[in-house]
Amino acid sequence: MKHLLSIALALMIVFMSGVAKADTWDGTAAIWTHGSGTESDPYLIESAANLAWIAEMVNGGVSTYSGQYFKMTTDIDLNSLSWTGIGTSEDVSFQGTFDGDGHSVSGINTTTALFNVIKNATIRNLSTAGTATESGVIRLSYGEVVVSNCHSSVNVTGGGNHFAGGIVNNVMSGTATITNCSNAGTITTSDSRAGGIVANSQGECIISDCRNTGDVHSGGCSGGIIGRIESSGNQSTISKCFNKGKITRAGSVYDFAGGIVGGGECDRYELL
Repeated sequence: MKHLLSIALALMIVFMSGVAKADTWDGTAAIWTHGSGTESDPYLIESAANLAWIAEMVNGGVSTYSGQYFKMTTDIDLNSLSWTGIGTSEDVSFQGTFDGDGHSVSGINTTTALFNVIKNATIRNLSTAGTATESGVIRLSYGEVVVSNCHSSVNVTGGGNHFAGGIVNNVMSGTATITNCSNAGTITTSDSRAGGIVANSQGECIISDCRNTGDVHSGGCSGGIIGRIESSGNQSTISKCFNKGKITRAGSVYDFAGGIVGGGECDRYELL
């Protein structure tokens, strides 16, 4: 019996030692120490301070990291400290490739999103949790953007003059290709756009294999996948997506709510 208990205790210690512990942010920023930023040797984000360094460098106009690669090596807990989203404008934006490598960023507390503005960038293999005003992952996207395998349980609160999106708030221009992403957070705003995956698209959206299980509510157009498409001159497609969240709106008779798309003023979009 004692022998069996010893074996069980040894196995428990091995199991517990193999469980990765999230690195908790203390509000500081520190540059990474591994990687050269190439696709085969990306900068390694080994701490919350490393993630905060990206924000400082981009927001300070030091670098957009265009063509450079990052990969997380651990889960990160932002500790509900006030987070300033990465990027401030189309020109002062994150323009690299960020690979979460299956890790999470939790404890988000921001008035924008984890990434505030990205352009010609890729965000992939990342999970997020916490609270935000505009989006669980990305606020604004410009140019050719790829978002894949990103999953948010961020509760997006929106508010006056704020759209609310589970993964992306607003596709401002270009093409956003969004695949295998999901939202489980509650998405709500008194403004006119809310979507489980994307709140609003002024560019072209190609959304596939995405799902929403969070409730979505807005003061205008609400959609389980996308709140509103207004991509004049572009063609957006939504394929193999589903919604299980409750979709409501409190707008005028000219506003709509839909399980997949809330509304649109576009030349053409297709549901496949």
